[in-house]
Amino acid sequence: ILAGEQVDTEKAEIIFQKENDMDVVQKEVVEFLGDVMSGNISHEAVEESRRQVRMADEFESISDYITAILKLRMKVRDGQLHITLEGQQDILQLHDMTAKYLDLINKTSVVDNVQPEFYSEAKTKGTAVTIFMKDSRTRHLTRVVDGKASPLKSLIFTDMLTSYRRIKDHAFNIAEVLAGEK
Repeated sequence: ILAGEQVDTEKAEIIFQKENDMDVVQKEVVEFLGDVMSGNISHEAVEESRRQVRMADEFESISDYITAILKLRMKVRDGQLHITLEGQQDILQLHDMTAKYLDLINKTSVVDNVQPEFYSEAKTKGTAVTIFMKDSRTRHLTRVVDGKASPLKSLIFTDMLTSYRRIKDHAFNIAEVLAGEK
């Protein structure tokens, strides 16, 4: 969906549907665990329920930002705007970095015992995503100043970059929960 001029409408519809599904899942998890927590349960069960609610919220927020990126991409298409080759390369690399980061978090979220090194790995890789995002933004703003990119595209492009960073932030919040850090 990010590369090239066309937006695959079939894939876009799947992404929008998955985001709606995540809204429903989050609502059901919160309602169910809210009922569980209001009952007579152990302190450990209450804490685990809180962790699960927080993770459901974070995963749903990630789905919101994924659809935000798609909508921005569609705005580029609908406005017949063109992102510079350098900008496309930065977005695609940031996309890949963020996808790998999410994969790390997702794989860890389904294991019974989180490895001790997981939290430091998540922190290091998350910082790398943030640094690359900031560097991409700086490169883009230089292109705007040099007249190689338009100010209108600048808003869309920086919103895309920020959305990837927010995805990373929400994924890191999940890492904190999994590692028992917060």
